[in-house]
Amino acid sequence: MKTSILIPDGESTLTKFVIQCLSLDNDVEIHILSKDPNASIKHSKFIKSFNLYDIDLIGKVKPRQTENSTKEIDELVEFHHYDAARSKELIEEIIRIAKKINAQILLPVDEHIVKILSNNKDKISQAGLLTLMPDNQTFITAIDKWQLSVFLKSNDVPHPSTSRYLEGSTEETMGKLNFPVIIKPIDQGNALGIQSFETSDGMWSFFKSQKLRHEYVVQPLIEGFDIDCSVL
Repeated sequence: MKTSILIPDGESTLTKFVIQCLSLDNDVEIHILSKDPNASIKHSKFIKSFNLYDIDLIGKVKPRQTENSTKEIDELVEFHHYDAARSKELIEEIIRIAKKINAQILLPVDEHIVKILSNNKDKISQAGLLTLMPDNQTFITAIDKWQLSVFLKSNDVPHPSTSRYLEGSTEETMGKLNFPVIIKPIDQGNALGIQSFETSDGMWSFFKSQKLRHEYVVQPLIEGFDIDCSVL
C-alpha cells in the first residue's frame, strides 16, 4: 500500500519542486488541493488527483489596490494567501478532501498556508492526518525578516546591520544608514519588492511616494550572490 500525501496549496510555484522530489519514491502517492483551477501542476504526470477548494467556503483574499500596485504582488496575494479569519473553514475543507482521497500525510508547501495550519496542528492531528510543522511562533520568527534579525542579534549570530522602516519612520528615527542599501518587505518572499538605493534621497523618495503596503527592513547592500540548499 502506498503512502498517500496531500499538498494543500497546489497553486504555489514551489509545489512542482516538492512533487519532483516526492515522485522519486515509488511508494508515495501525491494528491493536490488548490485554490487555482488553472494551476499548471494539475497537468503533472506525477500526481494521483487534483482537487479544488470550495472558494465560497474558504473565502478570497483581495489585494489592496494602491498607486504602487504591481501585477506580481497582486497575483501573489490573490492566489497564495488564505483568509486567516476563515481558518476553521479552511481546516474543515482540507480534512474533507483528505478523507475523500484517503490521505495519510498533509504536506503544506508555502509560507502563508503554513502560518495558518501551524496554528491548528491539534485539529489536523485529531482528524488522523500526520504533518510535520514547527510551532506557530517559531515559524513566524523565521519568516518575518525583522523578527528574524532581532532573534539573530539577541543570540549573537552574525548578520547584516538591520533597520526597520514602518509608517511614520523618519531619517532621525531610522538612525545612521550606510549607503548603498537594500530594502526588503518584511512579509514577502521570492525576491518580491526588493530594491536597492545608492543614496539616501533615492530611498526616502521611494518611501514617501508610496502608500505603505509593507513594512521594510533596510540593510547594507552587499554585492554577491546566494548559495542555498533546500532539502526535503
